[in-house]
Amino acid sequence: AIPVISVMGVQACPLPTAVLSNQTGYESYFCEDFTEHMEPYMEQWKKRGFFPDGIYTGFLSDDKQADRILKFMDAFAGKDTLILTDPVMGDDGAVYPIYTEELRSRFCELTRRSYVITPNLTEALLLLYGKEKMEEIWNKLQKVSEARRMEEIREILTALFGIGFGIFMALHPEDAIALRSRRRYTQVPEPTEEYIKLTRLEGIVVSVLCAVLLVVLLFAPQ
Repeated sequence: AIPVISVMGVQACPLPTAVLSNQTGYESYFCEDFTEHMEPYMEQWKKRGFFPDGIYTGFLSDDKQADRILKFMDAFAGKDTLILTDPVMGDDGAVYPIYTEELRSRFCELTRRSYVITPNLTEALLLLYGKEKMEEIWNKLQKVSEARRMEEIREILTALFGIGFGIFMALHPEDAIALRSRRRYTQVPEPTEEYIKLTRLEGIVVSVLCAVLLVVLLFAPQ
């Protein structure tokens, strides 16, 4: 995320939550928890009068880290601060090893505070219903026709907008992507198949989105 955001002309100031050997999509990975170092970071930034134009948060190893992020938002986010949340909890109908109901609860609170959220289908269902119901709905979606599946996904999108506002990243080219926004940000047109395929590079896409919205936020007429 940092190189992508930086090359687009936005200064990225990382607040480390964890250091990983590789992404969580692999069958195993090493994760070094940085939770205990987050408070000292925040204290130093407070001393320097630092207030970001945007906050972009993704992978969190547990609910304690999520609590720190919520505290960070309380201290550093103003009414015009762009907040983008990628609620990393699972994929392809299964949760990651980090998943707990407590972490899900914190991500629900983070999405309520966000301008933009970027869950995949699995994470959208987790936000709405929790693990057990997510698995039930996921299995149901695998058994219905494509037309019925799209109807179900549209219903999920509608329900999700009651929690937060944002981009919904589904897992297959036929799945929907939608942008719901508030204030400056308007709804995007129907995406092309080529665009949907590009969204498989989710981390890059979300980073580009974050940088673009920040540029709009900074330079749009007040």
